[in-house]
Amino acid sequence: MRVSPGEVDPGTEALPWPDVADLQPGTADSNLERWTVQANAGRARAAIIVGRYWLERIPEHPENCAKAIEWLQKAEKLGSNEAPGWLGHVFRRFDCPQRDLGIAAEWLRKAVPLRTYGAAGDLLDIYAAEGTPQY
Repeated sequence: MRVSPGEVDPGTEALPWPDVADLQPGTADSNLERWTVQANAGRARAAIIVGRYWLERIPEHPENCAKAIEWLQKAEKLGSNEAPGWLGHVFRRFDCPQRDLGIAAEWLRKAVPLRTYGAAGDLLDIYAAEGTPQY
């Protein structure tokens, strides 16, 4: 059973992993490795960052969409309030092989009450698009 989110979003909570390395410059590979370790250890915010890393690389290689979805779903399971909005965005992308407006709408409906920026507008765009099942 899922409990409604409290005042502190566990996805943005820095503890119990205060990470001084966050303030140090690093390479994309070293940062990805560090965030992946933290995400696998249960840090929702790290899973969001890894998911967004792959999200930004979808134009280069469309197969990165599946990696973004995997990490963002992991972040959602870890309790991130940001994850539903990002998942809605990913499933709306034209360059994502997993594009599915029905799934995008489901994620965005979860994101709206969490006050995820842009989720309501994205959901409205899906519902207002003629020729889609959600119209």
